[in-house]
Amino acid sequence: MVAVRRPLGERPICRYVRVEVARPRRLALPPGSSMPVRLKKLIGLVVLVAWVFLYAFTVSLWADTHLYDVHKAVQIGFFLVAGVAWVLPVMLLIKWMYRAPKA
Repeated sequence: MVAVRRPLGERPICRYVRVEVARPRRLALPPGSSMPVRLKKLIGLVVLVAWVFLYAFTVSLWADTHLYDVHKAVQIGFFLVAGVAWVLPVMLLIKWMYRAPKA
């Protein structure tokens, strides 16, 4: 059997030829550079899930204790603002997660 190296995605020549697919090498980051994108995504996922649960718990607890006897329009306004306010820190986190490492 003949071994042939081909780039990824090409179709086999025939069924009697074994193909070794050329895979890209993983390169270590040089000292002083930032962490890889995959690690940033993992850290960002954990922080994002924790942030959403903590934010929802805190906002609902605060609203339950402070907005109990307030007019419905004020309650609706608070929950509209609070329902959108969690997005601002998350946007910064996602931007950090997808930033390429320094070269």
